[in-house]
Amino acid sequence: MIVLRTAEMYFIRAEANYLLDSLSNQPEILSDINTIRSRAGLEPVISGTVKSLRGIIEREKQLEFAFEGKRWFDLIRTNRAIDLVPTVTQPYQMLFPIPLTEILANPNIDVEDQNEGY
Repeated sequence: MIVLRTAEMYFIRAEANYLLDSLSNQPEILSDINTIRSRAGLEPVISGTVKSLRGIIEREKQLEFAFEGKRWFDLIRTNRAIDLVPTVTQPYQMLFPIPLTEILANPNIDVEDQNEGY
């Protein structure tokens, strides 16, 4: 079951604002982060440099969603899995295999079209 929590919506908006223009959107980014922190009973993040905002968002998201499996997809989406996960050394390791049921059901997919490494 996939669950999308309100906290995730705040982090998505914070990251989107960071990617749009982190300098002018800094108050909105910090507001989204602090909304989640205050719900958890934590002190607010007062400020952060433009460069550190990305790290703050990622750290807070990692703490909020610990053990929910979201970190892996964040690392894949940002192309940093190879740099941060010691067991991932090749780009093909970031792909899932195409399910055999899909290969068998779709005549346009050949067995040779399977993602590398599987």
